[in-house]
Amino acid sequence: MSTLDDDIRLLSPVGSEESKLKLDIITRLWDQRLDLSQLEEAHHFRAYFSYYQRQSHPTASSFTHCRILEIVDLLKDSSLDRQTIKSRFRRSHVQDSDLDNGMIDDLIDAAVRLWLMIYTTGSGSPRLPSLSGVWHFEWEDSKRLKELVEQKVFPKQNFDGNKRLPTRFDIFHLEKIAGIKVFWTNCLADHLSMTHNDSRVVLFHHATLLQHMKARDILPPDLLTETLKTLMILLPSTDENIREWFDKQREEVKETECPVLDPLVIGISQTGVTTRKLNQFVFWGERLEYLVQVYNEHEPKTLVQWVRDDRKPAQSWTFWIAAFAFLIATLSLIVAVLQTWASVASYRLAKAQAKVSAAFTSST
Repeated sequence: MSTLDDDIRLLSPVGSEESKLKLDIITRLWDQRLDLSQLEEAHHFRAYFSYYQRQSHPTASSFTHCRILEIVDLLKDSSLDRQTIKSRFRRSHVQDSDLDNGMIDDLIDAAVRLWLMIYTTGSGSPRLPSLSGVWHFEWEDSKRLKELVEQKVFPKQNFDGNKRLPTRFDIFHLEKIAGIKVFWTNCLADHLSMTHNDSRVVLFHHATLLQHMKARDILPPDLLTETLKTLMILLPSTDENIREWFDKQREEVKETECPVLDPLVIGISQTGVTTRKLNQFVFWGERLEYLVQVYNEHEPKTLVQWVRDDRKPAQSWTFWIAAFAFLIATLSLIVAVLQTWASVASYRLAKAQAKVSAAFTSST
């Protein structure tokens, strides 16, 4: 059984043998007081701990739970810059020969990933292999983490006017009408970004964390609630199409960077969706606006997409009228062909009968 002094790679995302250790980690990270039933019901936090144990150093065994949590405690002090955090941590581990400056930098970046689900890298540290499509933010030694988050990671946006999200604006319509696929991410900063020539939208799936994370001194107010609202809109929990689609997704991602998806991402109560106005989304409004633009500009390419496309009622009526006219024209052509064939067949039959009659007459 793992302890806080073990490498984080040894922690199993599943099973109840290490539930007490997981509860200790959650408590230290976000000051959450949960019991074992809350941890185990509906696989709460399984997706997170699948991510957690893969954030260790690829070659060293220096990434212990205890060291990660010690750095998180330092990160929670929003008055500390990166250099101060490094210095304080180094002073408490003078006797640890496995901790050089580069390893301490990597430990700090891992702690940020596990606490805030964003990716940072020290300006002078060797950068760990990055994941495809994940945004890394350079955290300078002289800057506080709070400054980095507010200025570069989650800056507030201002929108004029009262632009609204379309009524039928969810993952089912994005995929079935516009062909936009979902790319799941563990990085909160990547949420709602577009990749692969605007053919994929990136979604942060750790809904359980969004409901339990507490980092008010670092993360901007209302960021987590706003992120949940975007998931409520794109993945409505009452839509059976979305549920069937998500069941398939859980099977398809097993060999990806997000092998375990948080099931709560499609189980968020819709009571939190009180507005669809873009100017109410101060952190994700710009990305939502671009996603709507890509969605609206996409023209159906297949008959199935045409049938499902109900974004523009007038255009849909035009399509169905044209389809009906085409059907009538096709039927008329078929009738005309059949009439011509019948006429030719009748003529040939009459001609054959005439020959038979003439032959009979001559023989008598």
